[in-house]
Amino acid sequence: MIDLSGKRILFLEGENMLIPVLEKAKKYGIYSVIVNMYSTEMNPAKLVADKHYEVNFRDIHAMLEIIEKEKIDGIFTAFTDANIDAFCAICEAADLPCYTTEKLCDVMVNKATFKSFCRKAGVPVIEEYDMNDLKIEEIQFPVIVKPVDNSGARGISVCADASSLPAAVERGLEFSKVKDVVIERYIRAEYALADFIVQNGKCFLVTTVDKPVNDDDKGNVNLPGAYIYPSKHDALIKDALTESVQKFVDLIDYKNGILCLELIVEGDKVYAIEPQFRYGGKFQDVFIEAETGVDEIQLMFDFAVNGKFGDDTLPKQIHADFKRHYVQMNILVDEGTITKVPEEAFVKELITHNGETGLYIPRKTVGTVIKPDGSMIQMYGKITLSADTRQELLDAMRDFQKKMWVLDEKGDNMIIKSMPDSYC
Repeated sequence: MIDLSGKRILFLEGENMLIPVLEKAKKYGIYSVIVNMYSTEMNPAKLVADKHYEVNFRDIHAMLEIIEKEKIDGIFTAFTDANIDAFCAICEAADLPCYTTEKLCDVMVNKATFKSFCRKAGVPVIEEYDMNDLKIEEIQFPVIVKPVDNSGARGISVCADASSLPAAVERGLEFSKVKDVVIERYIRAEYALADFIVQNGKCFLVTTVDKPVNDDDKGNVNLPGAYIYPSKHDALIKDALTESVQKFVDLIDYKNGILCLELIVEGDKVYAIEPQFRYGGKFQDVFIEAETGVDEIQLMFDFAVNGKFGDDTLPKQIHADFKRHYVQMNILVDEGTITKVPEEAFVKELITHNGETGLYIPRKTVGTVIKPDGSMIQMYGKITLSADTRQELLDAMRDFQKKMWVLDEKGDNMIIKSMPDSYC
């Protein structure tokens, strides 16, 4: 039994996606404090927290003063790798539990390091071209160019031929702190994910996920339109990764936390392309708890304040055999200025299915200018749905896609098709 009542946790993020996390904190009796330099207008979750500050969390001295004043028991970060270094520095300075290390941060952020550990563990990865010995004539196009140390689809380009490669490399370097890129064979296949819980070094698969992407013909990476649970490739993913991911966890010395591997499924082959060691905001915790009774957020809170990831009952509860079907859909929008958005009640009606109302998290407001740059900046918001069968779920997704709207300054609907016809 995890008792978090009366504990005080400091959160580094404050955008809308944090609100469901804060609601869980309240359920567990946790006092929440948000600290960052953004206003409540930009970070509306601050209005839900018990207390908030407009302070740069990279100012360690200021953070230590707040931690002492508020009697903080633990630190929580999510959604972006960009804050991980500050999170680690704060935890170290305040002598509070930290789920990551310098080695894990390198694996988490640096794609080249991640692939190196995958190869050692036997986790299959896509072949790449050596930037230090790049011979254009030997490259088989199309290829995908990625900053070696960025996330959220920022700076990623797909090159159909050699003429577009220099610009793609330049763009990737602009988004890389260490000024390096990875060039890989571009596979036109299906994306998937595998979510794991790690407790005391033991790795447990908790769900598989399909990640259909929107169609893009502008040279951008295709954006994720949805996360569908469980994956239609469930058996293939389980067979390909169960043993090798445990070896991967052993090699990187990961002891406690969550792990998500982004995958590409090409025929009967599964390739790992990116890791994630933080809460990413696809709401897998909601679906995992519905199926197993295990709440990943509660486990992360437990580690933040107690330095442990649940108790010895956890392995008996965890499984990856979902009985129902779930989706978190991204509401993607095209170029323009958001001029009119639907009332929350309208969206809630769209996401009510068989008496169950999903989550609705808007991320953009009226007046926001959207540029179609192939990044998650094009995401207006998120919703969730659930159903007893996969077909029933896909039908509900199709219905939402047809009825949802966000208008631009011309009165045109900015919503773009989030998924190919094979999914929805």
